[in-house]
Amino acid sequence: MDDVYYDTADYKLLDNDMALRARARWDSPTEIRRLLVGAKFGSGIDEWGLKRAAKIDVRNDGASAEDIAGLDNATRSGFHNWDGSRSRSSR
Repeated sequence: MDDVYYDTADYKLLDNDMALRARARWDSPTEIRRLLVGAKFGSGIDEWGLKRAAKIDVRNDGASAEDIAGLDNATRSGFHNWDGSRSRSSR
């Protein structure tokens, strides 16, 4: 998997216990299986020692070459065209 984490120049997401990630999941050295843009809020360890966090993501299984090339822009802008229409990434 290739993960890219995003933040502001002064690390406002990290300072507020948030993370924004874009991921390309590879099936082979030449084939990407899935694109994902995900956000995580309030990560921590609960009283049973389990990692907990509020998460939301949008995924694209079977991404086209255009989708793959546009992953960074989709993450930065909050918009993607993965379902054939202009949609907010956080739906």
